Amino acid sequence: FMTVFVDEISVSHTQSAHTINVRGASVAVDLVQSTMDASYEIVGPIGLKAALESILAKLDLNLTVIDETNAVIDDFETSERLSGDIGASIWSLMVQAALKRNVLLAENGYGNLIMTRGEGKTLNYTLEKRRFGANNNVLTSDMTKNHSHRFHLYKVLSQPNGTDLSQLVFNDDPVENEKITESGGQSSDDSIRRSRVCTIMAEQSSNTEQCQTRSVWQSNVSKTQSFSYRCTHQGFKTPTKELIEPGHIVYVVDDFMSIASDLMISSVELSYSLDAGSVATFECVLPDAFTLQANTPKVEESGNDLEGIFDVAEAEEFN
Repeated sequence: FMTVFVDEISVSHTQSAHTINVRGASVAVDLVQSTMDASYEIVGPIGLKAALESILAKLDLNLTVIDETNAVIDDFETSERLSGDIGASIWSLMVQAALKRNVLLAENGYGNLIMTRGEGKTLNYTLEKRRFGANNNVLTSDMTKNHSHRFHLYKVLSQPNGTDLSQLVFNDDPVENEKITESGGQSSDDSIRRSRVCTIMAEQSSNTEQCQTRSVWQSNVSKTQSFSYRCTHQGFKTPTKELIEPGHIVYVVDDFMSIASDLMISSVELSYSLDAGSVATFECVLPDAFTLQANTPKVEESGNDLEGIFDVAEAEEFN
């Protein structure tokens, strides 16, 4: 199901057991644990995928970058320069570059890097836990709606890089000078009270349009990620032997959580034991959780039901 480096082997022996433990890590672990010197930077003109591949080549790491965004991603322009912090993780520079283009980075079971915006592959499969259902395949489940990380106003600010500043001509107007030296954009979530404001410095130097897009993306991500669904499933694969992986979209019907909706698998945990057999734990979010245009689907528009509101009598019967 996955390819890893073996990092540690330990052996123990007691009167009742002789055990060998093997511990490993993803083949992409070197991106996280290796740190940068001054030579790590991304200088335009270059595309995001090519920039990520150049970092992998510099580290002599034989991994593939797979673009699953299904979108046209703007190249970094000639004036754009992204520099890593000396001593910081190499992965941090890659994430900053991706965020500047409103892309998320993930990995598959083989350690290859995935560029995504949430438009995952839809599986012809249903995660099901119905009341008295004959085809139930969900063992346990829980749902969370948490608005504590949502804000009414999202502001993204940025200062231009050194190349931009060297080409500017300042004047005596402090207002105009501020426009020259600082870019910004903002978006709002009208369902949250106005007293909640989130101001973010862009991960790398960005112009006004990029700051605006970044603020919309942050608002959408915070909104859709306020919902999460977690369940355990007997087995790792679908009946057609397809491995269920992060990024896949599945239809979830859970009477006890009042959910009937397409959801995207955001993380997968696989476990096996002699008693329980193969059990997969899926973390699920809304299918557009990482897109640039997120919205909570309404039942009358899409047939999806995420209300999570129970009838008191039915809840008593469930108990």
